[in-house]
Amino acid sequence: MPEPNIASGTEAWQTLPEAKRRLVTDAAVDEFAAHGYSSASMNTLVKSAGISKGSLFNYFRTKGDLFEGIVDAAFGRVKATVKAVRDDTSGQPLDARLEQLLEAGFAFVTDHPRLASIYFRVMRSGDAPFGRQRLEEMGQLSRRFLAELITDARDRGEVAPDIDPERTAWLLDAMMERLLSAWHAGHLSRDQHEAERREWVASFRHLVACGLQPSTNEENPRG
Repeated sequence: MPEPNIASGTEAWQTLPEAKRRLVTDAAVDEFAAHGYSSASMNTLVKSAGISKGSLFNYFRTKGDLFEGIVDAAFGRVKATVKAVRDDTSGQPLDARLEQLLEAGFAFVTDHPRLASIYFRVMRSGDAPFGRQRLEEMGQLSRRFLAELITDARDRGEVAPDIDPERTAWLLDAMMERLLSAWHAGHLSRDQHEAERREWVASFRHLVACGLQPSTNEENPRG
C-alpha cells in the first residue's frame, strides 16, 4: 500500500508531479526504515529516487524536515484510523471497540511495515530530530481515545465504577503497543495465516471483558 503523502515541504515540493513525489517519498521511507534517522544516507536516498541532492534540499531544507514530514504524514493516517474506529463502533461494547482498534493497528503495521519500522525504532532509541516528542503526541492521542471509551463504558455500567479510565488506558495502550511491536518483528508468526494473531486478539478481548466488568458480589466489589 502506498505511504501517505508528505504534506509539508517547500513550494517546489508542493508543485512537484505526484509520480515524482511518490519516488522521493518511497526512497526516503526505505532509507529511514532501514537505517534510522541519524544513519540514513541522503546520497543513497537521492540515488534511489533518481534525483540530485540539490533537488532534494530544494524540496526539504534539511534532512530533519524530510523525516518530520514522513512522521507527520503517518501521524495523520493514524489519527484518521482512530477516528474511523471511534465512529464505526459507537454504541458497541467496550471489548468489541478495543478489538476493532487493535485490529486496525495490526492492519496498519501490515500495510505500512516501513512506517512501523520508523515508529518502533524511534520509540526504542529516540533517534529523531524531535526526539520522542512527536511520537509521544501519538501515544497521548491513543490513550485519550482509550480513556474516552472506558469512561463511556463505565457510564453505561459496562465496567466497574471504580475503574480509573486514565490509568487503565495506559495499561491497555502498553499491551496493544507490545502486541503490535511483536507482530511487526515477526514474533507472532504470519506463516500460520494469521491464526496466531487472531488468538492473541481473542485473548486480549477476553481479558478486557473479564477484567473490567463490574462485580456481581456487592460485599466485595473486587472479589
